[in-house]
Amino acid sequence: MAKLFLGTKESSPVVLVQNQKTPTIFNAGFDFWVGESDANGKLNYKIEPAELVFTGVKDIGDWCLAYRYYYKKNIQASLIFSDLEDITGTDAMDYFFYQSGATSVEFPKLTRVTGNSAMYYAFSYNTNLTTVVLENLVEVSGEHAMVSCFSECSKLTSVSLPNLTTISSQSGCYSLFSSCSYITSADLRRLTTISGNSGASSMFFGNSQLKTVNLNSLTSVTGNTAMTQMFK
Repeated sequence: MAKLFLGTKESSPVVLVQNQKTPTIFNAGFDFWVGESDANGKLNYKIEPAELVFTGVKDIGDWCLAYRYYYKKNIQASLIFSDLEDITGTDAMDYFFYQSGATSVEFPKLTRVTGNSAMYYAFSYNTNLTTVVLENLVEVSGEHAMVSCFSECSKLTSVSLPNLTTISSQSGCYSLFSSCSYITSADLRRLTTISGNSGASSMFFGNSQLKTVNLNSLTSVTGNTAMTQMFK
């Protein structure tokens, strides 16, 4: 390294630092994921609105997103899992955005949820959640896979799972949309099989405005309490 002299006195080496932009991960900055320090050095989570786009993610492993935004009530975020096809990890999204600020959640390519407790309470109690896209979901087979995943989301008005054919595990969809008090319709037109203890029990429990449910293809219901209190 070259030396710098001021007169006859050697000075400290000069280091040139290139200014770099803060990298983004899934369309959000480093400070969104880790937090940011205020003027007093206090670390806080960032609460500016964000659109999280999980491009390239086709599966989610064990505990990968569990509790990531648990109880971050002031966050406003829309989440788009544009390439996600399967969730095979145990507790992969366990309490992911529980009682947080998700405003919309989209899984346009998700076909199977096979991990145990994979989406356990993942988005429950998101009181500003208005949109859920699960249009290509075919199978829920992990034990407790989607227990209360969207329960207590008071701004949801409709549910569409038009390609779901199979719920085949213990408590797979237990209480999935329970206490979503403004849902008026639910489309499960291709659901043929509910099996496993409590497979779909309490799925729409407490939905006092629910008027229309399409279950035109349902032909097989097995397992203790498979549909108990599903529409209570």
